Amino acid sequence: METKISIIVPIYNAEKYLEKCLVSLKNQTFREIEVLMIDDGSTDSSPEICKSFAEKDPRFVHIRQDNAGVSAARNKGLEAAHGGYIGFCDSDDFAEPDMYEDLYRLVTENGADVAVVSSVQSEDPPDRSLDGGAVQAFSGREAIRVMHHGELFQGQLWNKLVRRDVIGDLRLDPSVAIFEDMLFLWDLFARCEKVVYQRLQRYHYIYNPDSALYGSFRESFRSVRTASIKMLEKMEECFPSDRHYAEKTLLLGDYVLAEKLAATGRLTKEEYAALRPDFDRLYTDDVKALFSDYHKKKIGMLLRGRTVFQLYTSLRKLYRRIRR
Repeated sequence: METKISIIVPIYNAEKYLEKCLVSLKNQTFREIEVLMIDDGSTDSSPEICKSFAEKDPRFVHIRQDNAGVSAARNKGLEAAHGGYIGFCDSDDFAEPDMYEDLYRLVTENGADVAVVSSVQSEDPPDRSLDGGAVQAFSGREAIRVMHHGELFQGQLWNKLVRRDVIGDLRLDPSVAIFEDMLFLWDLFARCEKVVYQRLQRYHYIYNPDSALYGSFRESFRSVRTASIKMLEKMEECFPSDRHYAEKTLLLGDYVLAEKLAATGRLTKEEYAALRPDFDRLYTDDVKALFSDYHKKKIGMLLRGRTVFQLYTSLRKLYRRIRR
């Protein structure tokens, strides 16, 4: 069977979620796929789960490497891929059975470089009555704007299908641990002539308290600023009139970093003083217009001062704990 789509799954200690993820890929209605299970030095039962799928289905390939991070794992997958199109799936998420059929239809019927569908943050079946609407097409520059704005789609890799020849030699930056996929997509979209999107809820993004984004603070989380600053520099160089879109992302990254520090009691006066100037300088009317009312409220709490923001973060953390 010809491989048309290579799906790259970076895996690290994902035994709790992995089987459901891989079953969802095994059950895809689009059959001409290979699933590259990139085991990033897992120490739990993930390798055994991968081997089981590889033994039972030749479309599943288990590749193990020493622990080097999610970007290195995805890069390993790009090197090993045989398909003319590349998809990505995170090991703690899963896909609807027709996700890659829909993505392949979108990218081929519209002569696009990248196709994008929507996602749902739930394990429940999506409401298919909300599907549809016109296929929306964007130039590469427009796709970068849309990604920074974050209303139609954001900077994750997992709900997209990409022509392999557009990726070419482009790889993820292993030194970046947060927003690494958005940084990669920035450079990818800059190479694109056409990106298409349709509102089809086909990907299940599952809240994982141990993930890089939601887990406890670690020093590598500071790379969110590295990625955001790099994207702002790229925007200033390539599309300077759109710089406020990248400024929005930088402030969002700053906020997430401040929230993470506050939640672990590490938002010191020095840390707060280092982040505050970005907001004083960049939180202009053009940038504010790109934020939702929800995020404006959260940023407003940050701007009230370090003590107020720490209290606000602690109360939100307690509320989430009670709800769970």
